[in-house]
Amino acid sequence: LLSAVSQLLNLKSEFHISENCFDHLLLIIKSMLPPDEKLPPNFYRAKKMVNDLGLGYVKIDACPNHCMLYDKENADMVSCSVVFF
Repeated sequence: LLSAVSQLLNLKSEFHISENCFDHLLLIIKSMLPPDEKLPPNFYRAKKMVNDLGLGYVKIDACPNHCMLYDKENADMVSCSVVFF
């Protein structure tokens, strides 16, 4: 169960799926499973399940070229400072 939920949350993050779309995807998946399935009913519950285990996450912005993270001392930056020669 935890593996499935974490994979679905990763999918949401990787493909920028909206919460509404994620909830609808869960409904579709749940309709294909046996009646006694234990998947959470929506994004809120899925996220809560992971957070309750101490496996939460922090979203960190990155530059469009993925060469720099806007974290810690760079958190307030709005453009990449990496220079390529």
